[in-house]
Amino acid sequence: MMNHRPILLLPPTDVQVIECKQSEAKRDFYEALFKRSKVQSDQKNREYVLKEFSDSKEKMVLLMSLNAGGVGLNLTAASNIFLMNPWWNPAVEEQAIMRIHRIGQKRVVRVRRFIFKDTVEERMQEVQARKERMIARALTNGEVRVTPAVLPLSQNDPEITDMVSSTEA
Repeated sequence: MMNHRPILLLPPTDVQVIECKQSEAKRDFYEALFKRSKVQSDQKNREYVLKEFSDSKEKMVLLMSLNAGGVGLNLTAASNIFLMNPWWNPAVEEQAIMRIHRIGQKRVVRVRRFIFKDTVEERMQEVQARKERMIARALTNGEVRVTPAVLPLSQNDPEITDMVSSTEA
């Protein structure tokens, strides 16, 4: 088993865009380099991709949707995670990352986030930090306090609307 296998975690739409942009000439190269695991994949195909990723001696990268990262996977063959776009819900990212932190993981796991200055991703990271602070305030001494700060952000939330509109200008 090869050491330090990387996983690229992307939002579902980004995974689809990458797959659509592959030209036929490059398809063989990408098929050899990238192994995909998607929520929509049937169970047999997903098991095959993950077994090949874990057992193959070839160099490869697992290109995975954040949503797939939260579906009962054990990815201890990997030790590097690259988060290409933050997700508005930090728990989704955390769940995907924890697929590598499992019993049987023998290496240090490194998580790298790519955030560009003055972009929606930078603002999304601020939203994540705010949500994590709300959760920390809501959970004290093992008790759950239900306050307005605990209510989830919706897509109609003024902060999210402002975040998107400020990047379009």
